[in-house]
Amino acid sequence: PGPTSKTSFWKIFDIETIFLIIFLSIKKFWPKLFFALINTYLSKNLIASIRLLGLDLFFKNITYIGDGVTAFIIVLVVFLIRKREGLMVLVSLLLTTAVAQFLKRYIFSDLFRPTSVFKDLVDNGSWYLVEGVNLHEKYSFPSGHTATVFSVLILIALLLKNKKISVFLVFISFVVGLSRIYLSQHFLIDVLAGSLIGTVFSVLTYYFLFSYL
Repeated sequence: PGPTSKTSFWKIFDIETIFLIIFLSIKKFWPKLFFALINTYLSKNLIASIRLLGLDLFFKNITYIGDGVTAFIIVLVVFLIRKREGLMVLVSLLLTTAVAQFLKRYIFSDLFRPTSVFKDLVDNGSWYLVEGVNLHEKYSFPSGHTATVFSVLILIALLLKNKKISVFLVFISFVVGLSRIYLSQHFLIDVLAGSLIGTVFSVLTYYFLFSYL
């Protein structure tokens, strides 16, 4: 099927735009309070339940789907199966990575990550951290892992004819984004921006290259 048969995926933009506006406002007026309240509640009330459910281990591992190395492996697998689709996913990934890294390192380089913003809480032990996670301090906005996973999986979801698998891939993308917040690597606004960037380039790649490759 051509691009016109997949227009339902544009609903992703509607949802993300609404949340992006809301959390841009939160970031402007309450840059620390929102994230701190969530983490404080987590550390005081849910630690035992979380460890029991194995969510620490789950998020520590699933976040690697958004890693650049994993993304290129996925691209390679798709390319080996179908070259045209593999090239499309590669284009989406490269464009997304270039834009996300430019924004992260040059435009918003002065925005720090949660463990740096809340260093006093981390130092006194009241900030919930997942053991074994290598935490970063700089280049918080946007989330590169989130942008990467959305650029790859959303495009694959658009290319697939199986709707159930497509929905599953979209769901996994959101879970990977959530993992970046859970692991204290990013704020919610970073993840929302990353998901928007990845989605934009995956959809643009699909609609512009589908008929030409």
